[in-house]
Amino acid sequence: MAARGPAHRRLRGTGLLRHAFSPIEEKVYRRERVLTADQWVGLVATSSDHLQLGAERLTALLRVMHGTIESLGGHVRIQHETAALICHRRPAPSTG
Repeated sequence: MAARGPAHRRLRGTGLLRHAFSPIEEKVYRRERVLTADQWVGLVATSSDHLQLGAERLTALLRVMHGTIESLGGHVRIQHETAALICHRRPAPSTG
């Protein structure tokens, strides 16, 4: 699947596409995960933004998150998207 997404557009004006590399192919991979309240709270607890809260505030936040998730069915559905930019270096021009 060749695409022209945001990552491709950022490189387009650099001249690299035209001279040193083959055209860029962008592949986007999407997946969905369902996490339990325990899994979500465990994941959130590793985020640097949350770690800056300090132990007491972080514990309180995680407790509220866990309770809220449990009260809404016990699961969180999250979507991931990864973009891969693929190109090949062109041979150097001959100088002779």
